[in-house]
Amino acid sequence: MADFDDFPMSDPEPEEPPVVVTPAPVIPIVDIPTAEPPPSPSQHGDDQSTFRDSPSEEETETGQSEVDSERPPSTRRKTRRKKKRLVNGVDMTPPAELLRKAEKKAKKYRSDKKVDECIAELVRCTALSRVVYGDGDWRLAEAHTNLAAGYLELRGLAPQAQQHAEMSRSILLGGVHTSHSSDTKARILEVLVNMHLILGRALTSQKKFREAEHSLNRASKVCEERLKVPGLNSLEQTDLETRVAIAQGKLYLADKNPSKAARFMEKAEDLIKENHGEDSVQLIPVYQDLGRVSFCLKSCV
Repeated sequence: MADFDDFPMSDPEPEEPPVVVTPAPVIPIVDIPTAEPPPSPSQHGDDQSTFRDSPSEEETETGQSEVDSERPPSTRRKTRRKKKRLVNGVDMTPPAELLRKAEKKAKKYRSDKKVDECIAELVRCTALSRVVYGDGDWRLAEAHTNLAAGYLELRGLAPQAQQHAEMSRSILLGGVHTSHSSDTKARILEVLVNMHLILGRALTSQKKFREAEHSLNRASKVCEERLKVPGLNSLEQTDLETRVAIAQGKLYLADKNPSKAARFMEKAEDLIKENHGEDSVQLIPVYQDLGRVSFCLKSCV
């Protein structure tokens, strides 16, 4: 076996000279005092920026963001109300509230002489009254009477007015309507008067004079019965009597009976003067009808 000495040895590699590393000079760090920036408005008092970044408890409950909180109060209320009413895209507003809004819109459209919009709201009032009060309630009859008045006075549609007035009559005369207050009793009797009044006027427009006479006589009798209700508003009662008297005068004028027409027109004239004065504009159409009555009386002689 050969010894390690028998193998030729290579020359040892020359050693590299050591690298001398010169340390970098140390630069002293000196703190330079700087002026503190003036506090922003959001830093006064409590840390309001943190409060604004995170939603408050009220915003978390209502789902309103910071942008919504900066909107005008009216817009913010409408947005919240809409979110509360909608459930899975369905409007959950109570029918009673929808009825109240529809009645308010109908009055506004009538005063603005927007006929189609007013009729649409009156139809909506009738449907909602059936949902809220039921089929036999006097307030449903009131809705039908108002719709009949709208058809007759705004569109001149006497057959439609007659139809809804007769539906109102069926509700009022077919059910038992109890009231625990004088105000409610007065309203029920007022609806009954208006129903007979609108029905009589619609029948007069269709030249059904005997049926119209019967309906208007019923309206006059209910007016007299309404006078017995305690605490009655005398001005409203007198206006109701005036409307009935004018309708009766127009009926007899159309039926070529000027003597009866004159009697009821003069009654309406006296009622208006008593409650609104001799210079009231309500006297103008009455004077016009009295002029027609006078002409018919002269022509009949």
